[in-house]
Amino acid sequence: MIAIPKAVNLDHLKQNFDADNVRLDEDDLAQIDAAYPPANAQALFEDGVRRRH
Repeated sequence: MIAIPKAVNLDHLKQNFDADNVRLDEDDLAQIDAAYPPANAQALFEDGVRRRH
């Protein structure tokens, strides 16, 4: 699933449709995970509690 922003012209609409053809391999996903580690639910909860107090 991808988000498609509004298209203001035909070329932009074509680019939006082409975005669905992007494929990520295992190396791509590993690089994304390294740059943005998956969130830890407990850490997110504790951070939220700290911010409220």
